[in-house]
Amino acid sequence: MSKAEITSLKMALESEIQARKQSEKILEDTSREFNDIQHHLKEENKRLNRLLQEKTSEVEGLSSNIPDSYLRIDLKALLEEKAELEDSQSRITTVISNLQFGVLLEDEHRSIALTNQVFCDMFGITVSPEQMVGSDCSNAAEQSKIFFKDPDGFVRRIEKLLREKKTVIADELNTVSGKVFQRDFIPIYGGELHKGHLWVYTDITLKKQYKDALQAQKEKYSSIIANMNLGLVEVDNKDRVQLVNKSFCTLSGYSENELIGKKLAKLLKISDPNIISIHHKKRLNGISDTYEVSVTIKNGSLKYWVISGAPRYNEKGKVVGSIGIHLDITAQHELAVQKEYLLHELETSNIGLNEYAHIVSHDLKSPLRSISTLVSWLAEDYGEKLGVAGMEQLDLIQSKISSMDQLIIGILKYSSIGIEKQNISVIDLTTLILEIQNTLYWPEHIELKFLNKMPVIRADKIQMQQLFQNLIGNAIEYIDKPKGLIRIGLEDLGCFWKFSVSDNGLGIKKAYYHKIFEIFQSVGNHSNARGIGLSIVKKIVQIYSGKVWVESEIGKGTTFYFTIKKTVS
Repeated sequence: MSKAEITSLKMALESEIQARKQSEKILEDTSREFNDIQHHLKEENKRLNRLLQEKTSEVEGLSSNIPDSYLRIDLKALLEEKAELEDSQSRITTVISNLQFGVLLEDEHRSIALTNQVFCDMFGITVSPEQMVGSDCSNAAEQSKIFFKDPDGFVRRIEKLLREKKTVIADELNTVSGKVFQRDFIPIYGGELHKGHLWVYTDITLKKQYKDALQAQKEKYSSIIANMNLGLVEVDNKDRVQLVNKSFCTLSGYSENELIGKKLAKLLKISDPNIISIHHKKRLNGISDTYEVSVTIKNGSLKYWVISGAPRYNEKGKVVGSIGIHLDITAQHELAVQKEYLLHELETSNIGLNEYAHIVSHDLKSPLRSISTLVSWLAEDYGEKLGVAGMEQLDLIQSKISSMDQLIIGILKYSSIGIEKQNISVIDLTTLILEIQNTLYWPEHIELKFLNKMPVIRADKIQMQQLFQNLIGNAIEYIDKPKGLIRIGLEDLGCFWKFSVSDNGLGIKKAYYHKIFEIFQSVGNHSNARGIGLSIVKKIVQIYSGKVWVESEIGKGTTFYFTIKKTVS
């Protein structure tokens, strides 16, 4: 059963209770009036009979001395009064007969003065209500007890009510058929004289079921609220605590008795006192929201809470307070502070490492440049003396110096990835790849082919250049066929782009699939292999939340796959 259904049902039941109370009051007044009229009719009938006898005697003995007009007027007035009383009795009888609950009106001698069809149906009485009038009810309880689960208790209760003659409302009776009746007993007095009593029986089976269902739901949710790990507080419009659960007592350090009726703002020291009044005004306007506060609880420790607040309404839809769910995020807050500190330290460390890499790069390149210069001087000054073999050795030294220089440049690029600030821009990858083709040494026997139309993306252009240049350059280096082919493909994976760069070169053994992406690792003894290019590829792909992997077949070629996220954070 939903919260809305429970609220609607509760409102309906309360409306029914109010209507029932009003009906009972009307019925009690009507029964008293009916009893008075009936009593008055009896007395009036007696008086009329006596008067008729007296007048008859007087007419017979003294008719000559009493004017006929006087006698007619007196009798006419009495007959009109009797007719008026009988008409009033008829109206009251009609009202009671049409009530939706069982009514039994007994006089002081326990004779039935009035009942209705609903009462007869409830107790399985087959005769009509009119035929019941005048019946003796002295033994009615014994006759009716078979309808109830506690027959002896039913009899004892009726005897007590008749003995004490006090108004009793809402006695609950359980029948053997499973129905539940509610009984009201109302004694009727004329002044201080007891003139009878009214029994009212109402079938409340459905109402009882609803009430039990509501109670079950209440107990269920009360148990959940009491034992959940979130602190719950209900306050009125003056911020006074109306209800708390165990978890909030644990969070705040205060007991339930210390909290009920108190203002939270005075018990808990909140870092920004105005925040409570701001959100309290929102509740009065029917607005729900969530916010964070830092509070000092009873033991003096500082805690951080997330509060989700909502207005609390009564049955008429009027805001009567608010309800708040409190989550302690102190541990998460401390982790966030620690994380921020560590990120700052990492950023400082990365900047230092980047600066160190540049310094080391410069320091390593200086002697290389000196050695290169000396080798050039030797070649110029002593080329004839060294001969062909000597010059070949000098060329080999220059080649190694160049390789060393490229290695230093590669290390510097690798260390800079992820440290230097990205410059995000819109990039047409087709144009970028063609620019790379014009930049690299591109043998005439190798063809470049696009398998799909390349997308326009948002990324750092330098990083994309490094990514595709290393993969394409790697393909060029390892193509051993007379007619080489490099193919670049694309697949849309929703949130990611999936690219492929394939060649028809030497191929890679499966054992090296993971090794080749590690820094300073390469396959074979290729002269230009420095073991940095693919590690740079992997690092750039990871920056864009992607993955890189390879598939290859020896002698047929290699395909490198990688994904990058479309949305750059």
